[in-house]
Amino acid sequence: MAVCSTKANQLFHSSYKKATGLNLTSGSSTLGQGFPGLHRTYYDLIGTVFFLVYIFTLVGNAIFFVLFATDHNLRKPMYFIILNLAVSDVLFSTTTLPKIIT
Repeated sequence: MAVCSTKANQLFHSSYKKATGLNLTSGSSTLGQGFPGLHRTYYDLIGTVFFLVYIFTLVGNAIFFVLFATDHNLRKPMYFIILNLAVSDVLFSTTTLPKIIT
């Protein structure tokens, strides 16, 4: 659906919502917000820094995953909690950093 940009479209959507009880939403928000006030010449630098942070996050957590899988002395409840934190760190980084970079 196209973005509601004119008063006529907005009036139509509000009257349609009242008449049918359905909610229509527009796609005016973007996925990647980035840094709106940042000068364009710094985009590559900031993108590289965040990419390196992402790579170091993956490598650091991968080292812990390998240690956890190979060393059977780490099969204690405390290390399961740390494993869960490492998994959530990887998932959080995977979902947020690409949005910041773009």
